[in-house]
Amino acid sequence: ITGRITDSQGAPLSGVTIREKGGSASTSTNEVGQYTLSVSENGTILISYIGYQDQEINPKGRSVINVTLERNTSALDEVVVVGYGTQKKVNLTGSVATVGADKLTNRPIMNLAAALGGTAPGIRVTQGNGNPGSESVSIRVRGTGSFNNNDPLILVDGAVADMVPLNTDDIENISILKDAASAAIYGSRAANGVILVTTKKGKKGEAPKITFNALYAREQAQTDLKFMSSTADWMELHNIAKVNANPTSTSPDYTLSTIEDWRKANADPNGIYTNPITGNSIPNWLAYPNTDWAQVLFQPQYYQRYGVSVTGGSDKSSYLLSAGYQNNPGTLANTGMKRFNIRTNVETKIADRITFGTQTYATKEYKQPGSTSMTYLLQAFPGMTPIYEGKYGSSEDPNTTNKDNILQQVASNGGENNYTRINSTWYANADIWKGIIAEARFNYSEYIREDENYSQNLPRYSFRESFEKPKEGIGNLDQATTYRYAYKSSNYTANALLRYAHTFGKHDVGGLAGYEQYYSKTGGFSATKRGLLDWDVTDITSGATMESIGGDAKAENAMVSYFGRVNYAYDSKYLFEGNFRSDASSKFAPGHRTGFFPSFSAGWVISNERFFDPAKTTVNYLKLRGSYGTLGNTISGNYDWQTLYQKVNNVFNESVANGVIQQTIQNLSLSWEKLTTYNLGL
Repeated sequence: ITGRITDSQGAPLSGVTIREKGGSASTSTNEVGQYTLSVSENGTILISYIGYQDQEINPKGRSVINVTLERNTSALDEVVVVGYGTQKKVNLTGSVATVGADKLTNRPIMNLAAALGGTAPGIRVTQGNGNPGSESVSIRVRGTGSFNNNDPLILVDGAVADMVPLNTDDIENISILKDAASAAIYGSRAANGVILVTTKKGKKGEAPKITFNALYAREQAQTDLKFMSSTADWMELHNIAKVNANPTSTSPDYTLSTIEDWRKANADPNGIYTNPITGNSIPNWLAYPNTDWAQVLFQPQYYQRYGVSVTGGSDKSSYLLSAGYQNNPGTLANTGMKRFNIRTNVETKIADRITFGTQTYATKEYKQPGSTSMTYLLQAFPGMTPIYEGKYGSSEDPNTTNKDNILQQVASNGGENNYTRINSTWYANADIWKGIIAEARFNYSEYIREDENYSQNLPRYSFRESFEKPKEGIGNLDQATTYRYAYKSSNYTANALLRYAHTFGKHDVGGLAGYEQYYSKTGGFSATKRGLLDWDVTDITSGATMESIGGDAKAENAMVSYFGRVNYAYDSKYLFEGNFRSDASSKFAPGHRTGFFPSFSAGWVISNERFFDPAKTTVNYLKLRGSYGTLGNTISGNYDWQTLYQKVNNVFNESVANGVIQQTIQNLSLSWEKLTTYNLGL
């Protein structure tokens, strides 16, 4: 078979791959688009070329086959989300990684941040602990690059937000801006990279579509951590440690007879122990326990996640309505979390050139307050039964008292922590004239946390002595505490954008100019009272005396920004992009509030050059790109540049009076941390 391959304009295509389906024969077109290929009788040929739609042809006895390939617009024009817009992937000059919904939805991960692990190069995701809802997930884009905060900037549908509580079923894709060329448009907040989360939308002209997702998974702590579970060995080593600490000591904490009794009981675990005083009889394994706390504390549990969504649209409108629920009981008792999500994404065309829409979602979490630390694990005593028939155990050695039962400690803090998040974005854009689009966006976000914790009466029993009368840890209502905490943060972001994009022959030109205003306000209050009327009456108003009162002082910060971008691409070969952003932050003193953050990048698509055509059978796409940019990083405190004071007590006229002392020194020169990066990629 011979022939010629051309594009829709009749121009020859060089380097097109032609091969026999299911066979080994293959060839490629020369510089004038011609090819020759020998195939078996009744064979089928496959024709493929980057940027064009594949074709499958049955020769049916023909010896000459000329083919016209149509451009694959979905491949050439595939777009990725970048700062304040989208760009063709082939025209990118910055370092941007994209993670699709298919990599996130079916992962048995409790939060979206943890789901990013292993999905993109240059992204390191670590989880600090397994406490449901408080996993302490850390994301680092290309490592650590700052003396201050190293967390990337996270935006959900263009607004600053926390990605942890988002419903993974709502995610369309995630773009990660890794270098200064791609992130400089966000200026002072982008020194550690930018993560752009885009949620799903409905499709215009589509009938209502209902989607249901369910995930039921078993979770188990995977650890090689193992503590000494032999109580007899533990006692012997404790005695040795005591002598090493004090060589003059002559009285061991555990007698040889006690250690020997434990060993004998271990040899006959199903034997019966009878208490000489109470007459209580129990098996040796209960009377002489050998507890490995690392294995007891963390038990397998079942995690559930469900989601339902409705999408669709008319000729001028589209919508998505979704709801989600997840229940993670946690592998440690009293640490479970339940989360509810709702979302609505609606967009409608209200005039020929004007589009209006909203992206609004809310989450509600209910979190159990139990927790523990490695310190308690290291101090754990193996000679007690953690829990038996719903009762917590104490030390079974009569001479060892008031040893911590970690399960009882975790469960002793009753109550619930509630978290409420509301995030709503409203936008309108207008197609003004020939590729010029104006857009206005307003986002309001609110986060409310309400904690209510209180002491619980959970006594500990020596099962050797009695199942009815506790040995220690008996609650005292006069010393019981009740605690209340409330915190609220709110912020708004207002944007005004002007975009331009147009193609003139082989020239692709784009531009962006924008203004942004951001304001945030936070504050909180906490109080603890001591003394309860009854173990079932735990409201803070029933507490007898005020133990402490405090909270988070009200704080505000604001930022005003101007930014812009220029893009140019010639023939999808030679690419250029320039970005700038000017930020003015209230966190710095007047005269030092403004920072300017530019970036420049260029790219060369080598594979689109004619001289590269012979190599396309081996390397189908090759781009060389480089960039330079300056990014900024602000400080964490809202008032670090000012002199701060704190309240203290002092003596005035021979009586105690309230006063203040200087806490920090004024620093009027405090300004931006700047990070300059260079990037070269192939």
